[in-house]
Amino acid sequence: MQPHIDRRRFLSGAVAACAGGLLTPNSDAAVALPAPRQQPLYYRTYGFDERYREKSIIRDAMDLLHTRFRSTSVLHNAYQMTPGAYHLKGGYWRDSLMHRQRIHGYADLLWFQIINLASLYRFPDIHIHAYHKPSRSYGKADVGRVKVRWRGPQYFDAKGSFKIHLNRYHLGAAGRGSEPATWAAVIAHEMLHNLGHMHGRNDYRDHQQMIAFEHAVYWAGDCWRGRLRRSSSAVDSARVREAGSDVWHPPLAIE
Repeated sequence: MQPHIDRRRFLSGAVAACAGGLLTPNSDAAVALPAPRQQPLYYRTYGFDERYREKSIIRDAMDLLHTRFRSTSVLHNAYQMTPGAYHLKGGYWRDSLMHRQRIHGYADLLWFQIINLASLYRFPDIHIHAYHKPSRSYGKADVGRVKVRWRGPQYFDAKGSFKIHLNRYHLGAAGRGSEPATWAAVIAHEMLHNLGHMHGRNDYRDHQQMIAFEHAVYWAGDCWRGRLRRSSSAVDSARVREAGSDVWHPPLAIE
């Protein structure tokens, strides 16, 4: 078991030192402080090749996702857009043992999951499978296969590995299909499905928590209603800002 980080340890507007200085996402004074040095993400791909730069695009997307999926800026941005929102798979709250505590509510689960996953020495492996289907869908994933479980007032554990599918019909296509940030957001979206999060059928508006997180990943934590809030230079320098350290570990393919 691992010690867990409670997003309610900070009074609104207060700054305190707690496992890297993480703040409540709903505090008006919240800022992203330097996070602990993050270990690499390990991923494996299945069924992709370099036709249309498929593996290269995935590698570049994982490069972005290395920090953005575990970024307090991204997480806080998602909570700014969807305060109090959540949509979970039936039974997932109980499977995560969150019903045994009174600190976190349903809307806090995403924060609890991301911050505590970021503190792991070994992030769960990510398995990325190919499929091909002429459709609007960029990816798919099972819901609830990875669980971050509450194990006591100060501890948590993580069970399972991520398994997602990306649609080769779009991967490498002109425009967004060749953009690493697009696929970083798609992969993050499918990973949240693995973590038990859901959205309405064919509803991809960011009033829903997981869609807001997806958009925040795409815009490097500087999004409002699907658009960049500041100049594009903010995104260009995002990797340095997000890393929170002068030591940066790239994601590692384990294929």
